[in-house]
Amino acid sequence: MILIIGENPSVTVAQASKRLGVSMATINRDRGALKRAGKLEREGSSKAGVWKVLSV
Repeated sequence: MILIIGENPSVTVAQASKRLGVSMATINRDRGALKRAGKLEREGSSKAGVWKVLSV
């Protein structure tokens, strides 16, 4: 997931789930875990913002 966000910071949950072959719920759960671990943050609004990878 970090690699996908690194390639396309504005990737949607649907796009990431299709690319990884997992459900959107899995993407949301993993994204939340990455945020809590301090590896990912959202910049801007939920609609027009982008994801920022803080560490790998």
